[in-house]
Amino acid sequence: MRLSASLPLILAAACAHGDKAPAPPAPQQQVPPPDLPAVFAGTLPCADCPGIETRLVFLDPARYVLAERFLEREVEPRFSSGAWVLEGETLRLADRAFRWDGETLLALDAGGKPIPVQGRNTLSPGEAPTLAFGTIRRTTDGLKLEPCGGGARIEVVDGTAHLSQAIEELPGSFVELVALPAGEQLWAVDLQRIAMEGPGCEQLPTGLVARASGNEPFWGLEIDQRSLRLERLGQDPVGTPWAPFRWERGAYRYFADAGETRLGVVLTPGFCPDTMAPVATGYRAEVEVNGEKLQGCAWLGTEWKRLDGP
Repeated sequence: MRLSASLPLILAAACAHGDKAPAPPAPQQQVPPPDLPAVFAGTLPCADCPGIETRLVFLDPARYVLAERFLEREVEPRFSSGAWVLEGETLRLADRAFRWDGETLLALDAGGKPIPVQGRNTLSPGEAPTLAFGTIRRTTDGLKLEPCGGGARIEVVDGTAHLSQAIEELPGSFVELVALPAGEQLWAVDLQRIAMEGPGCEQLPTGLVARASGNEPFWGLEIDQRSLRLERLGQDPVGTPWAPFRWERGAYRYFADAGETRLGVVLTPGFCPDTMAPVATGYRAEVEVNGEKLQGCAWLGTEWKRLDGP
């Protein structure tokens, strides 16, 4: 069958007057993330109770801990944790999402729309997490912390991944916890250090951003806002100027070239048992000094919130 010579012109005209392809959706404008660490708190809707007391803790640019207590049904909160990500103005957790406007978090339903309960769908900035120090023991009434400096014992509610198990292996130990004050309780959200020996209440990491140490070869690193100081067995100490760590590829990272000393430090969140002592910490540490690589464990000091800031 022969095609008409005018057919290409007809087809071209039809295409010219046809519907245009839809324009791609405009990318979401990226809202700056909250300053970290951060806590957002509020009461969210509940189908069969007055509400869910909620605290959402952002520990670092990757990790969160969510504490939820169903009012008039539960005394202690339920905890969940995972990785969070901010996409435009949508902040996603493992099983839910919020709309972040730079100040508050608006709870979204499964379809990505705001939960239609005015006054019960927003989390606002809450009391910041703190470092708690003391001796922790398991009693018939639960976990009790005897704080450094004395005072009444405090009930600890464990929202970490490792504290309860560590106490079974290291009973009556000194602990350093990232925790939320909650009335007469402390809600533990991150274990920094638990130790049956070594520095305790008599040697708190006051003024330090972090500490790290390792074995075979033995080494120790102290970090404050003036310098990083590395000591190795049988070698002269070395130091480099302080600079904020940067968060890259799931870890806090630092590098300095100070003439004769090139020092790199990587602190990765994760449970880190000491290989030679009854001690465990909340970070794995990798140190490289002038080509020599060292591995060990790390934990945060009282100035921990400045690790990646001024």
